[in-house]
Amino acid sequence: MIAIGAIKGNGAGFVKIGERLCRGVWTPTAVEFLVPNFSTKASILAALIFVIDKKTDLISAPHALVYFGVVIFFVYFKLSSLLLGITDPFVPFENLFCAICMGGVFDVIQETFYGKPSTEENGEVSKPKAE
Repeated sequence: MIAIGAIKGNGAGFVKIGERLCRGVWTPTAVEFLVPNFSTKASILAALIFVIDKKTDLISAPHALVYFGVVIFFVYFKLSSLLLGITDPFVPFENLFCAICMGGVFDVIQETFYGKPSTEENGEVSKPKAE
C-alpha cells in the first residue's frame, strides 16, 4: 500500500524511468528508487501516515484532520522551498540515520583512537607493517 501511495503521489518520477527506456536514454543515476527526490520521500511518508491511520489505532485523530495535516505539510514545504530555498528537509534526518546506522560513528571513534589510515599516492590504504 505504501509503494502504491508513493507511485500515486509522484507518478511522474516513476514514469520517467520507462519513458527513458523507450527513448533509449538510460541513466542509472536518475532512477527514482535509487535517488529519491523530496516529492517521493514526502509521498512515502504521507502513505505511511495514512496506512497507520487506517490500519492501527496509533493515530486517534479523525481522518479529515490527518488529511489536513498532510496537506499542510506539503504546502508548507512547497512554500519554504520557493521562499527560503530549502531543497530537501529530510537531509538532516538522513545524515543522522547514516551516521548512527551506517557506520559513521564507528569511523569517527576509530579515527580518534587509532588515527586516520595513511593513504599511498594511488589512493589505496596501506597496510600497517608487522614488526
